[in-house]
Amino acid sequence: MGVLPIRVLLFSGGEPSFFNGIEHCERLGESPFIQIDTADILPSFQDLESGRWQLCLLPCEAYLSISVFPPGLPVIVYGPSSLALTCLEAGASDFMRPGWSWLELEARLFRYWSLELVGDIAVYRLWGLVLVRLSAFPVGDASNPLSRAETGLELSPKEAAALRLLAYRSGKVLPYSALIAASVGGSKTSRSNPRAAAAMMISRLRKKLASLDPGLARSLRSACGQGYLWINMRIHEN
Repeated sequence: MGVLPIRVLLFSGGEPSFFNGIEHCERLGESPFIQIDTADILPSFQDLESGRWQLCLLPCEAYLSISVFPPGLPVIVYGPSSLALTCLEAGASDFMRPGWSWLELEARLFRYWSLELVGDIAVYRLWGLVLVRLSAFPVGDASNPLSRAETGLELSPKEAAALRLLAYRSGKVLPYSALIAASVGGSKTSRSNPRAAAAMMISRLRKKLASLDPGLARSLRSACGQGYLWINMRIHEN
């Protein structure tokens, strides 16, 4: 099964970074599903919205000092427990106390890497490059192997990257350029004409999704010349 890492932006906010240690840098290179980019200065809102990163990690003080993040961009913050509730109320996706380890971060990031999608027929997990069927409707006994049939659909790296970004920003319109920036191995042609390149990629992705579950294909929608969005909803519930 192919592996497509999520790309995480680690913003130190001028504080010593947990990842400055040699052992942690080496640990970073061992993870097949996470790519970390570090920054001392937070990129612009436009850069964050471009789709280059699927998640941000930063100190809670820095998070609270920043007025706004792009809608739907998950943010994990770390810092003193006294600020946990404040950060979560401000919109942070998750919180870690001082002393957190790489293993703890890796475990928290894993749920973003393997998101679940709901179709007409079943629930699916995007596992690397493959959509794996988890359970058919109606959901039966989780211990029954027939309710967790490992049948799936393999996607290209570009398709999987686009689907992950769309699903995690469910309900938010992603411009054509964001989808191309998030995909792997974009060519000069795709960058010069992102609308056409995104349309071709989304068309192929929609056909693949329809072959697996029509409900998944209907969740992928066009946004009137602006881009595409994912509406994660269950249609035909009995």
